[in-house]
Amino acid sequence: MNKPKSLFSEVKKQPSRERDSDAGRRPLKRKVDLKNLRTLVAEVRPEDGVDPRDEARRRSRGRGDDSPLGQAHGAHRQEQFLSQVQTAIDSALQTAVTPILNLLAVQDVARYGGSIVVVLAPRLPNPAVDVQAASEALEHASSMLTREVAAAITRKDVPHLSFVVLPAGATKVEE
Repeated sequence: MNKPKSLFSEVKKQPSRERDSDAGRRPLKRKVDLKNLRTLVAEVRPEDGVDPRDEARRRSRGRGDDSPLGQAHGAHRQEQFLSQVQTAIDSALQTAVTPILNLLAVQDVARYGGSIVVVLAPRLPNPAVDVQAASEALEHASSMLTREVAAAITRKDVPHLSFVVLPAGATKVEE
């Protein structure tokens, strides 16, 4: 019985299978055409000397350096948010138990300070809606409407809602 001197002596003698399979592969490094690279590097461009992180921040804000921090998404996100609020309140009014709320529709939603003003008007001009009674019904149902808005929006905090009821036939005046 012949014992090898070390445990790994037989392993060392075997030819490597990995070396044979690497012969057909391309090298990992690519050869760069220096002439093309020199022409690209020689040109002075407007973004030369600008920190790429600052450039990425400016692009992510959308409007450039004049946009204040915290409003990076701009008007699109605000419009989307107000549209979600309008849809939630409109559907909640349609399914409300109080009949006078069923007669109202959301005409406009706007931010005013820290709250959201919801402008409501009658859906149909024919049945006359008492503005005072509608305002009282909205005040009574405001917690239900706030819950519906909270379920519909994707925000951490629910905004304070203020309601304004317009009489039938009232139109929005453009400034």
